[in-house]
Amino acid sequence: MMKKNLLFTMAVSAMAVLAAVAAAPDPVLMNIAGKDVHKSEFEYLYNKNNLQQQQSQSIDEYLGMFIDYKLKVAAAEAAGLDTMASFRDEMARYAKELARPYLKDAAVEDSIARVTYDHMLKNVDINHLMVADKHLADSLRQLLESGADWADLAVKYSTDPSAKTNGGHIGYISSGTFPWSFEKVVYDTPVGGMSHVFRTQYGYHIIKVNGGRPDRGEVKVRHILKLTRGADADTLQKLHEIDSIYQVLKNGADFKEVASRETEDPSGKNNGGDLDWFSTGRMVPQFEAASFALKDGELSAPVRTAYGYHLILKEGSRQRKPFEDMRKEIEETMARDERSQMAQARAIDGFKARYKARMDENVGKAVEEALSLSNGNVANALRVLRQNNAPAGYVDDKAVVVADVASMLAPGIPQNEFKDVFLAALDYKLGEAATDRAIADLPKTEPSYANLMNEYHDGILLYEISNREVWDKPNTDKRGLEQYFEAHRKDYAWDTPRYKGYLIMAENDSVADLARTYLASSGAPDDSLAIVLRKQMGNNAKVERVLAPQGANAVIDYVAFGGARPQPVGRWASFVPFRYRIIAQPEEAADVKGALSVDYQKKLEKEWLEQLHRTYKVKLNEKAINLLK
Repeated sequence: MMKKNLLFTMAVSAMAVLAAVAAAPDPVLMNIAGKDVHKSEFEYLYNKNNLQQQQSQSIDEYLGMFIDYKLKVAAAEAAGLDTMASFRDEMARYAKELARPYLKDAAVEDSIARVTYDHMLKNVDINHLMVADKHLADSLRQLLESGADWADLAVKYSTDPSAKTNGGHIGYISSGTFPWSFEKVVYDTPVGGMSHVFRTQYGYHIIKVNGGRPDRGEVKVRHILKLTRGADADTLQKLHEIDSIYQVLKNGADFKEVASRETEDPSGKNNGGDLDWFSTGRMVPQFEAASFALKDGELSAPVRTAYGYHLILKEGSRQRKPFEDMRKEIEETMARDERSQMAQARAIDGFKARYKARMDENVGKAVEEALSLSNGNVANALRVLRQNNAPAGYVDDKAVVVADVASMLAPGIPQNEFKDVFLAALDYKLGEAATDRAIADLPKTEPSYANLMNEYHDGILLYEISNREVWDKPNTDKRGLEQYFEAHRKDYAWDTPRYKGYLIMAENDSVADLARTYLASSGAPDDSLAIVLRKQMGNNAKVERVLAPQGANAVIDYVAFGGARPQPVGRWASFVPFRYRIIAQPEEAADVKGALSVDYQKKLEKEWLEQLHRTYKVKLNEKAINLLK
């Protein structure tokens, strides 16, 4: 948690500076241990720090913290922490994560967001037919073009489960009802037109657009459902039940309370029949039609759907908000589907052009030769290519070798598609290499990214060096902690005596006595008592180390200070003291470790900073700093 706070909040605590007087847009403010610190970096961290503080700091107040912070980073670098493989790996991960917002074409993303919003303003009435085979889909489309009945073909061939009941007529849908690849074809197909055969993860599709209308917005309802299961007697019984509930509601009963008691929609039992906001195409047609037809606050008569009988209370309706108000929501949705890849793909094309990504003129021939030498066996051809370190392509002058591309592929590629698949993999690899180049160049072109990367770089080093020099010392420097305790024993004096020892807990007195007898005879050292007892008695008893004053713990008051027998603590009803004594004052550092550790860390921090200020030079550009105030 401490590390995360340092990396993501950076309420910094260290740094120092040299500075050459400069009238440049980003002058050097200071130099610490021979490294310049520019105005942009200082302002970035100063502003971020003030955003995270309840009370903002002045430049002068923050400056000392900043200098100490940078001094600690200098110490980490002097210790070689920035050369460790773990540090380099962590920075490489952060570089890619932080680069994500920059690895997409903003204009393309904006265009897609606006198209998405335009879809949200319109509902489209469609027919749909889906099959698993491309050839069958092509044949069915030809039949439909020739005038074949859509419903007949849908019922006979479509793998869309709803086709058996709706004949392939989906009705009106709204944006967001289906995956983007499906939605885009729907909205791109003109009214009266039929789409080409297209593929999604679910199969091959054909769409016909019957009409369009302005979007009706969204509605918010509660409902009560009585399920019907097909038998006439059952259906009549459910109709009687829903009619009775309808009369109760008309007479003023609270819908939420009645729904929690009566609905047979499992989720409605817990939320009073509440449904989230929904738009066209999200509910079965009869339920949707009734919901949109109601006025706000109006209760429906019983509504029959394939699921049963419903009573619907309309709680509200709303129209789509303006684009700018919905932009964030749209972008969050886009980030979860293939639309995010479209903006990224355009950006990657730009990176490939910028860094002159290109295929080697001989790579196609090399693939053909490997396949020929392997007598058309793709698996053997891949083995050959994985030994080939010749260039397959270039990003600027850096080669992407054949072996690296071949390693991306697995056997099973059809022989007649092998070359095309290999070249597609090479194109992907070139895009990946060009993207890596773009990430490496981002600090030069994007100041905000450079600041973030610098913050993460210093934050990781600050955590590691602080942990080594200060934070972990109370655990690793036992002798130093004891010496500090002895020198400051009076600062940790107690007002009341403490119970110091162990406490055995069991479900009853007999088991507790058995546990005490066993531990007394075992001769086990203090730090092994819990393990020894668990091996002997399992979960029937346990022992814990306790240090507590009188009046702070009812159990300790009972076993050591003559208090009343306490109530059971969970399953433990019997408590027996073991290897204990009553002490008036702390005997060792461990007796006051919490407060002692904090004080010891403060001492170490102070001494460390004094030593850092003696070791490293700090030069300030006072003129440039004064311009910040």
